[in-house]
Amino acid sequence: MTGHHPGVAAFIGRLNDLRELAGMPSLAELRRLSHAPAEDGRRSRELAESTTHDILTGKRNGLPPWPWVASFVSACHRAAADTGLDVTAFGGLGDWHSRWCAARPSLSTGAEPSPSPAPTGPPAATSLTEFPGAFAPSGFPAAPAIEPPLGPPRFPPVQNEPFAAPGWPSDLVAHAPAPVFEWPYPVAHVESPPPAPLHAEPFPVPGWPPDPVAHVESRPPAPVHTDPSPAIGWPPDLVAHVEGPPPAPRKADPPISVPMRRYLRWFGRTGARLVRHAEAGDAQACLRLWVITLLHDRLAEARDWLHQAAAAGDDEAVRLRAHPAPRKAATELAYVYATAYETEGNKISLAIFFYQLAGRHGHAEAAFRLAAIHAGRGHQWLAATWFSRAADAGHPKASGGFTAITGENSGGDLDDDHTMLAELAREWRQEHSRWGASTV
Repeated sequence: MTGHHPGVAAFIGRLNDLRELAGMPSLAELRRLSHAPAEDGRRSRELAESTTHDILTGKRNGLPPWPWVASFVSACHRAAADTGLDVTAFGGLGDWHSRWCAARPSLSTGAEPSPSPAPTGPPAATSLTEFPGAFAPSGFPAAPAIEPPLGPPRFPPVQNEPFAAPGWPSDLVAHAPAPVFEWPYPVAHVESPPPAPLHAEPFPVPGWPPDPVAHVESRPPAPVHTDPSPAIGWPPDLVAHVEGPPPAPRKADPPISVPMRRYLRWFGRTGARLVRHAEAGDAQACLRLWVITLLHDRLAEARDWLHQAAAAGDDEAVRLRAHPAPRKAATELAYVYATAYETEGNKISLAIFFYQLAGRHGHAEAAFRLAAIHAGRGHQWLAATWFSRAADAGHPKASGGFTAITGENSGGDLDDDHTMLAELAREWRQEHSRWGASTV
């Protein structure tokens, strides 16, 4: 990305950070999410895999067009909503449009100014000797030369000593010719009248009334009252002395470690909370972090979390260290965690997080349960997506749910499919009605 303008390179780096905050969705996933219509019904620009790859890796020069940026930001927000992540810290479309405008090279202050054209015409004079009779500083017209009088002078000319006038070049003043004037008396005998004495006493000035000249005595300043008193326009009880116990000191927030910041950017608040518990010695939090990092292909960190869980005395972590298929075991554990969170009711966002993690790795029942949750909450498009994944994984009831949502009859009775979907939604609402609405 070395050939980019600095503002463009920084903007593309922010786009990559937004993708990581959204859970690092694949290029195919971003293209699929760009087909979803926005809330106002408008269609977003399709995010082709090759175009998205070239822009994010810096292979394309210049700033990406705004329709592509708007579609990419919306797709990342949808991907974060699917996984229960939070990208509100990076702002909405309005914030991204301001960053896009600031990154445009034409609006940047880094553009070099164009060179000024070379001056044309004769060079400027450096002294009056080059143009006799003219005293022309820069920006002023040349004065006409003063012709000397005819005949011999009536009195010796006055010799001007060279001096440097303030603000003028000394060489211009030193070469200035002394003008000769016809005065009736020699300059040496011209005496200026003495200045009028300054009267200390006030006296009337012509054209002014005598009142302003009179002695004006200033009034002494008003005393400043230090005693508390009701201010004008304020109720007296606000100005009175407020007595009472001092406010309790605010409880300091727990410090945020470097791993917490990194996992907050990768996996949202769920990852940051688990890291905080794991740093406090919670073996179950270490085991959940092993599941998350292993299923996100972060193998080195997954190995460290499993080692910490085993060192903390977790028997299951010790057994998993010798498991022949650790990825399959992690997928099954993600499904177990999701069902436990769904049973609690008030942690449905965590259930969706782990259901989606297991469903993306081929767990048919996890994908089916996630589709039923989205159908019960009225998210038809997400429900159809996960019903399709569950059907591909071999779930026997998933094809009926997909047909009921999309309206495509795949050989069965369409009314039966709608009835099954309605029953799934009703069961989910009844199961979670006592916990109230929960956001992902």
